Amino acid sequence: MQLGGHSDGDDNTWNVALREATEESGIQNIQFVMKEIFDIDIHTIPANAKKNEPEHKHYDVRFLLKAPTEKVVISDESNSLKWVNATELSDMARKGEISAAMVRMTDKWLSRR
Repeated sequence: MQLGGHSDGDDNTWNVALREATEESGIQNIQFVMKEIFDIDIHTIPANAKKNEPEHKHYDVRFLLKAPTEKVVISDESNSLKWVNATELSDMARKGEISAAMVRMTDKWLSRR
């Protein structure tokens, strides 16, 4: 499951990762698998005239987290959440339902196991 958020002025990236994962999933007591950065993705966000935002780079700093439960709660912070296995991720990638970055992270995780 890929959850995300913004630092909102908090310069402690670990706190941000846990806070956002909890807010977006509704899962309490999420923990780090490891505190080292697992992946970084840099991609371009197109200009948004409605928000008066120019095109800019977005930096995703990603960590591996583990959840003590499989139950998720869709909140105001998330559109859709579900657990999937690696085979399902491959199918989703082939259908264009997930990004190449998600496939890269899955491959990276599977190579560590």
